[in-house]
Amino acid sequence: MLRLSCAASSDDHRIDVCAWAIDGAPAGQNDTVVASWADSGEHTVRLTVSDPSGNTDVIERRVVVVDRTLPRLAATSVGALPATVNAGASDVVRVTVDDPVDDIETLRVHWDLNPLSDTDGNGVPDDDADLLGEEVQITFDAAGERVVVITVFDPAGNSDRAVWTVDVAAADTTSSSGMTLFAGLGLAVLAVVAVVVLQRRRSSPSEQAPATPEPASEAMQAEEAKAAEMASIYGGNTPVAPVAETAPATMYAPVAPAAPLDPMAQSLLGEASSPGTNAGMTGLDALMDDEAPEPAQDPPSPEPTPAVEVASEAPSDERPTSTTSSAGGRLELPAGFADMLDGPSDGPQ
Repeated sequence: MLRLSCAASSDDHRIDVCAWAIDGAPAGQNDTVVASWADSGEHTVRLTVSDPSGNTDVIERRVVVVDRTLPRLAATSVGALPATVNAGASDVVRVTVDDPVDDIETLRVHWDLNPLSDTDGNGVPDDDADLLGEEVQITFDAAGERVVVITVFDPAGNSDRAVWTVDVAAADTTSSSGMTLFAGLGLAVLAVVAVVVLQRRRSSPSEQAPATPEPASEAMQAEEAKAAEMASIYGGNTPVAPVAETAPATMYAPVAPAAPLDPMAQSLLGEASSPGTNAGMTGLDALMDDEAPEPAQDPPSPEPTPAVEVASEAPSDERPTSTTSSAGGRLELPAGFADMLDGPSDGPQ
């Protein structure tokens, strides 16, 4: 605020009017005026005086307005800053400033992260603008105690400051290492799956491992042993037919057909069929059963082993059907049967 007066003006008669203009704008025609400016800087004041005859004189002066009102950092916002942060973490911090004279938009807030170094070269090491603004994003690389100087400036250069002491803790590597390990395992699993899929797509059926053969059944093993025994007897060139795994069927030796009887034997047998000769025929059957020779068995032939296993011999309690053979038309009977025929017969002849 500046008080202006035209009392020092003079005239040989008298001063009639004192007209004031501040920064080119009329400010009244009083002997005294009060001038004030909201902003600092250079301003102009002009005074025009006149006497009753209309004579005038003008004087103009420059006025430099200096702002000596300090801006302010709100103490509450500084006290709300965190006391501990993690190294390597990014934190957003904010302070509040105001100024009774200047607009908030004209204020500048400097964050000096290294107060011992004068990075801007103005001769003041702790007012550097490492970060600028009411709200900043701050990161500390190393653990330990750090001191940050916060300074607010107005357009006239007036300032206010605060010191923020923060404890920077070591970075928490547990969670990061766990995430890194999890990500590494996931990538390894994906890589293994990809390799397996590619190998399966590229492999051909001939390259794949053959299926494991099933173990031979007991019937096949027995047949192989029998074939080996036959080969050792008849030589190794005997072909062996493959054996189908079927249930063994019980088979018996075929019954040899009865040889045809000559007329004399047929007549004798016809007489024996009478009631009087039943006892004699019974004796004949007994003699024939006892004395009939067993048919000679043919030696085994080196024929291929049949596909179906057959019984080697008929049961021992069964005898082959006896037949009466004749050589040259003569019937040969056992001796007992002839004596029976020579004896007297009770029946009709």
